[in-house]
Amino acid sequence: MSQKATVLIVDDEPFNIDVLQQELEELNYQIITAANGQEALDKIRSQQPDLILLDLMMPVLDGFAVLAEIKADNSLRDIPVIIVSMIDGRELGLALGAEDYFVKPVEREVLIRRLDELVPAAGAPVTLLLIDDDQLVHDMLDALLPPRGYRLEHAYSGADGLARVVCEPVPALVILDLMMTGMDGFEVAIQLKTDPRTASLPVLVLTSQELTPDEKEKLRGKIAGLMKKSEGISGRLASVVAELLRRHRGSQRAV
Repeated sequence: MSQKATVLIVDDEPFNIDVLQQELEELNYQIITAANGQEALDKIRSQQPDLILLDLMMPVLDGFAVLAEIKADNSLRDIPVIIVSMIDGRELGLALGAEDYFVKPVEREVLIRRLDELVPAAGAPVTLLLIDDDQLVHDMLDALLPPRGYRLEHAYSGADGLARVVCEPVPALVILDLMMTGMDGFEVAIQLKTDPRTASLPVLVLTSQELTPDEKEKLRGKIAGLMKKSEGISGRLASVVAELLRRHRGSQRAV
């Protein structure tokens, strides 16, 4: 089995850490631990885990304060955080930037499934293809996605993207800008859907503006998701990509 991502477990109860650590190590996750909020922040900054399981009620620095520190730090804010707590504060936790919230005792299979969605296995990176004529977007996604276990391929025009999408390594998902010079993203999406070689390939569209009803109709049935660039894609894109890939794998198994 390939080595999976690094998970930081933050909890002041040794028993809780032991239970989670044993279960996750059996699934080949690398585990680091912290017994309080300050220790957690030190390890997050020094070891940059792929995901954090965070208890709320801890001495020294509680989980809400840790989460706030993470989201205020540009070098840490994109690390997914799952809150695992005895108290139910889901709405507040999600509002503060947590990816998910579980109340103890946690259903093991539900937690494992969520971890697998948020942190892909290392050693076998999933290939994504970015089709965008804006170099800044390429640079931003280069900084965001490879550290999460993805391999990012680049195309700088619609025609280049259509040529690249059928080359090895074949991408598992296309991230597509709509507004490009030459062949725009609408035409690329249509051609991807009508080509038998790429018809089932999920496409995540990026757009910087609201779409008109006619534009939405042109994309209907041709894309798996749509995300506005103004929504802060650096903070949400990795989670959206993981969710679309999970749905795609599920649909393939159902066939």
